[in-house]
Amino acid sequence: MSAAIRRLAMWFASIIACTVAHATSFDCDADSLSRIEKMICSRDDLGALDSESAHTYRRMLSLARAPADVMASQRRWLASRNRSNDATCVARAYRARLAELRATPTAGWHEFHDAATGLRFRYLANRSVKPCASDLGPRCYILSGPGMAAGSAYFLQLQVADGSTEAIAGSLWEQQSDGWMAAGRGDARAPVSEFVGDGWHGLVADTVCGIGDAHGFHGAAGDCYTYVMSNGRHALIMTTDGASGHDPETLATVRSAKFDE
Repeated sequence: MSAAIRRLAMWFASIIACTVAHATSFDCDADSLSRIEKMICSRDDLGALDSESAHTYRRMLSLARAPADVMASQRRWLASRNRSNDATCVARAYRARLAELRATPTAGWHEFHDAATGLRFRYLANRSVKPCASDLGPRCYILSGPGMAAGSAYFLQLQVADGSTEAIAGSLWEQQSDGWMAAGRGDARAPVSEFVGDGWHGLVADTVCGIGDAHGFHGAAGDCYTYVMSNGRHALIMTTDGASGHDPETLATVRSAKFDE
C-alpha cells in the first residue's frame, strides 16, 4: 500500500470519531435563564416557535448573500424580543422574525478549479475553500462557511488521491461477496452504494459516527457521508463530519465535482 493510500486510510478512520456537536437554541435547565426564556420554556407553543425560528435562522444564515447582516439583525431581534411584556407579544415577535428570515437574499455560486489536478466543483458563494491540515497533504480542501453546526470544522472535506475508484474503496472499506461494507461507530456497518454525479458514477457510504465537542465525547450519533469518485488517474474522496454537510447545497457541490478531461 502506498504512503498516500495509507495516509488516506488513516484520515478516513479519524473522521469516524467526529468532533462536532449539534446546535440548539437554549437549555431550559440552565440556571441563568432570562424572564423571556423562562416564559418560552413554560409554554409548548412558544417553545415550538423558538425551535422553528432557530432552525430557520441557521438555514437562512447558511444561504445568505450577506451572513454578517443576518447575524446583526438576529442580535437586534433578540434584544427586541426580550422587551416583550407577555406571551402574545413574544409569539408575535417570533412570527415576524420568521417572515423576515424567509425573505433573506441568498448567495449565488462560485467554481473552484485546481489547475494541477484538474479538479473542479461548484460551491455556494458565501462559503470558502481552504487547505486541510498539513498532515493530509497538499491536495486536500475543506469547504466551510456560515450555518455550520456548533463546533463543526467544515461542510465538506475533499481529498485528491491517485488511483481508481476500486483502489480507493479498498483502502477505506471492506470488500464482501456482494459489495463493499463500511465500518461506523462501534459495531455499526453500512453498505456502500452507487452514487451518480455530474457525468460520473462513484460510491457513497453513510456511516454512524460519534458526535462530540471540546467538552468530550457524547453518546449521540451522527451521519458521516463518504463519497468516492475517480477518472481512472485521479480520485476524489469527499466526506462530511457528522453534524454539517447534510444540506442540499453541499450535496450539489458533491454532485458537481469532476476532473478536467
